[in-house]
Amino acid sequence: MGFNQAAMAKPAAVGGFDPFSLAWKVAVWADDPDWTNPGNGNAVSSWRDGSGNGFNAVQATGANQPIYRSSVALLNNRAAVDFDGVNDLLTASTTLSAPFSGIWIGKRDGAGTGSNPRVLHFNTAGGYEAVLESSMTGNWAAYYGTFIDSGVNAVATPVVALRVLMSDVTHRISVNGTLSSQASGGPPSMAAFGIGFGDGEAANIHTAFAACAVGDITADANWSAFVSWVSNYYGLTIS
Repeated sequence: MGFNQAAMAKPAAVGGFDPFSLAWKVAVWADDPDWTNPGNGNAVSSWRDGSGNGFNAVQATGANQPIYRSSVALLNNRAAVDFDGVNDLLTASTTLSAPFSGIWIGKRDGAGTGSNPRVLHFNTAGGYEAVLESSMTGNWAAYYGTFIDSGVNAVATPVVALRVLMSDVTHRISVNGTLSSQASGGPPSMAAFGIGFGDGEAANIHTAFAACAVGDITADANWSAFVSWVSNYYGLTIS
């Protein structure tokens, strides 16, 4: 899959770097200059896929649409899309085969009351296999056939840059630049990408950037530039 050359050419962010210049399968960014956002405090029915592949994240049901926020203080005053943690969900109609990567940059509000609040999910025949904070531990964690607990508490560390690699050999989760845990196990073979979904969790989830990619995204030629951009733009570490 090639890079989105048109996106690479425009100075979309700090230092002119465009976070869409990596070979994402799907990527959404709340500060995307080419997305006509609905305005602060308004519902999001469609979030543009900046990868160039056309897999916009959508929600037709008004009650399940998240809210656009033009500025979130703990995300370096950058924009984010606010999911209520109860039933808000945006879904991109695409599929992935393992191995694949998931990226999520955002902020979680509150302790929550439900189970398995998901910031990303990969919908398979076996259920939601997801990057999530699990009620079993209260930590940022991932599940894809095998549960991986990062050991990083989701309430104590609410603002994070997450990266997961899901494969049929080894699954990994990195929180704010630290590879916290890994496990082996056979995952389901296909997945559809979604943002949000809370299982009744009473904690808002502010998503600033979310993406998935075929394979290990850290092998992308522009990964190091993306790491620097995350640091400059959001004040967070990803690796």
